[in-house]
Amino acid sequence: MAKSFRIKRPEGTLSEINVVPLMDVVFNLLIIFMILAPVIHKGVVVQVPESAVGESSVEPKQHMVTITKEGALWFDDQETSLDALPERIGAVEKTDTIYVQSDKEIAYGTVIDVISALKESGIRNVGLVTRPRTVSAAAK
Repeated sequence: MAKSFRIKRPEGTLSEINVVPLMDVVFNLLIIFMILAPVIHKGVVVQVPESAVGESSVEPKQHMVTITKEGALWFDDQETSLDALPERIGAVEKTDTIYVQSDKEIAYGTVIDVISALKESGIRNVGLVTRPRTVSAAAK
């Protein structure tokens, strides 16, 4: 004797939303952003020299000229050259401070050339970026 089974279907429409697929999508996006967040950063990475003196300055809108270890010159997030630097900073107000950060292995003359180009363009305030000296390095 064969038994037959009937699937009992609910009468009417479902009033509940299945949130499991939504949670899957949200968790996948969360994982993607957690993986990509350390990769996405602003600016160019350089090893700036240490200094025991100086003051911390956090300005909301600061302009940065970066000299990489290879000698490449960047203004904010765009690569440039020393000759094109005055054109790049044309939109910067003359009273703004432009910070120069350079890799610690770059020759002193290269940094002076960049600062001179900034001063010749009319920028009054130029700051140098360093990192605080650690206690063990200061004790040497």
